Amino acid sequence: EDAFFYEAGAYNDWMLDQLSDCLKLESTNRFADVGGGTGHIADALGTRFSLTKDNITVVEPSSSMAEKAKDRGLRTEVIDGVTWATSENSPESQIFHRVLVKEVIHHIPVEKRQEMWSSLVNKMSPTNGRVVIVTRPRDEIDYPFFKQAHEVWKAQSSPVSDLVSDLELAGFENVVVEMKSYPCRISVDRWVRMVTNRFWSTFDSFDDDELRAGCEEIKQTHINSPEISFEDRILFVTANRPSVSASANIDQ
Repeated sequence: EDAFFYEAGAYNDWMLDQLSDCLKLESTNRFADVGGGTGHIADALGTRFSLTKDNITVVEPSSSMAEKAKDRGLRTEVIDGVTWATSENSPESQIFHRVLVKEVIHHIPVEKRQEMWSSLVNKMSPTNGRVVIVTRPRDEIDYPFFKQAHEVWKAQSSPVSDLVSDLELAGFENVVVEMKSYPCRISVDRWVRMVTNRFWSTFDSFDDDELRAGCEEIKQTHINSPEISFEDRILFVTANRPSVSASANIDQ
């Protein structure tokens, strides 16, 4: 996959730095990466914070991707995030100190999100549990899309205020949203190749002819330059599970 955002290099180093700042992992933490794919992010964070592989779980519905995570020595659950979050805890299951939900929230049906967050609370440590959701804004984007792709992006996205409301309703506290930007520079040819390969689900909405027309629009827009410059704007949303003492005070 010729996707700039998922290859080793400066961008991924920057992303790991941001995730590290948000997650604040400790070496004894149990950590779950929901929608973690091949486990490369979870594994890199585990190495950075000296987590044992047995304390890292990758939740991934694709069996082929989960198999690659398993090859890294990580625990895997071949299941989607909603089913994982809403499944009952058992004596064998783990309670997690940190949960990462990176670039998958738009794949979760809107009507299932509240149930997922409300259930996730029960899978998190009652003393210092924290969830970090990584997503992109609906409106404040800078990607060199063609016009119809912009429209699809907006239609498939939800305002971050909805996410904040869902988390707070689920019982999370100290919900914080921070937008961070990374300056990107990429050749027009490579960007068009990425779009043609449907590197994001945004482009799954178009058939081959529509995608070719869209790529021509991109080329015409940037006809005077071999490169495109834009910002990748990322929303980092952090939320904490209320501590036992805080919950007790509320009950009183």
